[in-house]
Amino acid sequence: MERAGLAGGVVIAVVLAVSPALAQPGVTPPSPPAAQTVTVGYAWQIALADLGVGAAALAVQRSDVLVALAFTGSAVHLGHGRPGAALGSALMRAGAPVIGVAIGALKCEPNGDDYDCFPYVLAGFGAGAIAALAVDYLVLARETITVHPAPVQPAVVVTPSSGTVGLRLAF
Repeated sequence: MERAGLAGGVVIAVVLAVSPALAQPGVTPPSPPAAQTVTVGYAWQIALADLGVGAAALAVQRSDVLVALAFTGSAVHLGHGRPGAALGSALMRAGAPVIGVAIGALKCEPNGDDYDCFPYVLAGFGAGAIAALAVDYLVLARETITVHPAPVQPAVVVTPSSGTVGLRLAF
């Protein structure tokens, strides 16, 4: 019984929304909103994937699992249909730490048979990795999408002599 009442109420609301606008000359119901283009970010998805790899490395107590960090960003970019961003992410995540190591190695100075450059190399690796993640999260993990209005929206038409409340349907 409640369903029949609800369905009847919807039909009445639609008829009320359409009939006054059609019956009264000069009254035009508002047009439906147009589709909008917005830029959205999905860095949080990449960060979750990176955290998952880090947690897996801790769980199995193997640092070689961290190699997967070079590809987590790429996997998420591919999931968003962005192969160019995926390639850029993989190249940055693999290349920036290597470039950082090379820069750190420039600080190496011979000390007898040993070189005292490990702290510089490690700092270069870390700086390169952080820079790659920052660019991945803040620059590459953004996409422009089109948002379409809902097919059913509330509608209100007010004139000096009457008012109508109903639903606007888009087909």
